[in-house]
Amino acid sequence: MPGGEGARGQAGTWDTLGYAYHHLGDHPKAVDCYRRSLRLNRVLGHRYNEAETLVHLSHTHRATGAIGAARETLRQALALYREIQAPDAEVEQVRALLAELPQSARSAVPRSGP
Repeated sequence: MPGGEGARGQAGTWDTLGYAYHHLGDHPKAVDCYRRSLRLNRVLGHRYNEAETLVHLSHTHRATGAIGAARETLRQALALYREIQAPDAEVEQVRALLAELPQSARSAVPRSGP
């Protein structure tokens, strides 16, 4: 089981790689990197970083047209931000992203989860 600063660094690195792949247009690799970051952040108990990565993952889901998955990841991020009492700006940012999503999402949330 990962632990310590090495695992924290790995979680951050996976998130950064996800961001890079997203902006290169390689969305499947971006999703994989974000999911790796999420797994590590969950093991480490880093709820804030987990929420941030969920927001990043939602951008990739939205870019691929998986609006249902984007909505679900944003809802998870919002719940985490509220749970950890994140700054209001963080909560409002996620609320705004949710409001921007099309309402008629026909894309299913992947069964494997975010």
